[in-house]
Order: sequence, then structure tokens, then C-alpha cells
Amino acid sequence: MVPALARRKPGPRRDRRADHDLARLPLGRGLRAGTAGVGVTVTPAFDPVIHAPLRLRICALLAPVTSMEFATLRGHLDVSESVLSKHLKTLEDAGHIRIRKATSNSRVRTSAAMTPEGRAAYDAHVAELRRIVGS
Repeated sequence: MVPALARRKPGPRRDRRADHDLARLPLGRGLRAGTAGVGVTVTPAFDPVIHAPLRLRICALLAPVTSMEFATLRGHLDVSESVLSKHLKTLEDAGHIRIRKATSNSRVRTSAAMTPEGRAAYDAHVAELRRIVGS
């Protein structure tokens, strides 16, 4: 007998070409353990708030940009609004990001940006992960 999961028909495939702009983002920020750029030293430090997979991806998307709209984040992460809102709120409560709501053409636009403290915590977390894996 074939298990139920094996009999299921595959759903529609997501077009990965839509993520072409995401591939150009420097998600790893090019950090080596202990460095955050020219002349700046990062002490590797594990951050349990950032470490959750989706929050780590959010930080990786926000790190190289000034800010990003909620809809753009949601599209890149391929998650529901409620899931993204929950994780953004957790990062905001920890002081890692700043949420901004602005009105444009009578519509509220939500955007997220990393705080200086959040950027430092992300850089330290990435340095710690790289230290752990030995690269």
C-alpha cells in the first residue's frame, strides 16, 4: 500500500524567477568572525531572538538596506501576514528593528528597518555562527 503523502498530486510550483532581486542582496554581509568591516571588530555573540530561522532571514534581508516595506518582506519570505507580524513584533520588542507606519495616498504603508543595536546584534550573531562552523 502506498502512503497517503506519496499519492498526493504536487501543488503549483512557485516561480523562483520572481526572486531575482533577492539573489542580488548581500545576505551574508561578507563578514568573517570577528570583523564587521574595515577597522570594526565584532565580538561573536549568540542571540536567541535572532536565531529563530525566520527572524534570522528577516535580519538578513534588512541588514543591507535602509528599510523594507512589509509587503516586500512578506513576498521574499513567502509567509502569511500574521506570521511575519508576529516575528517583526518580537524583533521590535528586543530593540533589533524599528517599525514605521506612514500614510501614502490614503493607505497605511508599514516598513521595517534595523536599529544600530539590532545591526550590531545581527553582525555578532553571524560572527558567532561562523565561529561555530569554523569558517
